[in-house]
Amino acid sequence: RKSIEDYEGAREAWEYASALRPKNSLSFGNLAVLYGYYLKNPVLAEKNHLKAIENDPKLPYLYAQAADFYIEVLNQPEKAREILQKGLQMIPGDDGLESALENL
Repeated sequence: RKSIEDYEGAREAWEYASALRPKNSLSFGNLAVLYGYYLKNPVLAEKNHLKAIENDPKLPYLYAQAADFYIEVLNQPEKAREILQKGLQMIPGDDGLESALENL
């Protein structure tokens, strides 16, 4: 639905998936991007980024995705730095997270 720009339909589908599987990270991550970049609701975007990370704290891309949101949408590089550092605490030595932190 998102690919055909039916953002409300995508939101409904991912909210439903999140209700069915509240411990997954994929639907919450998708909602975070949708809310942050397409529906322009940064509060719900951040909430969903953090829920995705909580549900799957060993997936480095979730931290990088949240950091990008903090920089590109909220213009808060300090929060981006914090989330990347949290990611490195959970996944020590991850090259992608270390690189993202260095590039901040």
